[in-house]
Amino acid sequence: MTNFWFWLWLGVAIGLGILEVLGTTGFLLGAAAAGVLMAAIAWFFPELGVIFHLLAYAVLATIATLIYFKFFRDTDPAPDVDLHDKIGTMIDTEFDLQHTVSAGRPTRTFIHDTMWLVKGSVTMKKGTRVRVIGGDTRVVQIEPVS
Repeated sequence: MTNFWFWLWLGVAIGLGILEVLGTTGFLLGAAAAGVLMAAIAWFFPELGVIFHLLAYAVLATIATLIYFKFFRDTDPAPDVDLHDKIGTMIDTEFDLQHTVSAGRPTRTFIHDTMWLVKGSVTMKKGTRVRVIGGDTRVVQIEPVS
């Protein structure tokens, strides 16, 4: 019975580690780390009681989770990039026009592999190198590259 707690906590740690790999939220890392610490405690102090094991695990899991969220989890990795703003992510992108664009008139053309409506302040011929300078939800504003 002396190894029971060691194997129990090691199993808890491995199980939570597997669940963390499947979930990838980071929330279970602290609980898994606490399971490893409890396995080490159970190995060196096999005579400790059930109440100690449960209380120590609760405290260690809470502390390890708080440490993870405080120091290791980046809550806002790229605050200046809105991934839903496709035109915003294309600003300063350069490409060659595949169709002639008349001044002030939206024209369909490809930007990389996607068809977009583009509009410029001047007429630009097919093959002109242009840069994205802005736009709204439907129309991309472009200008010729000098």
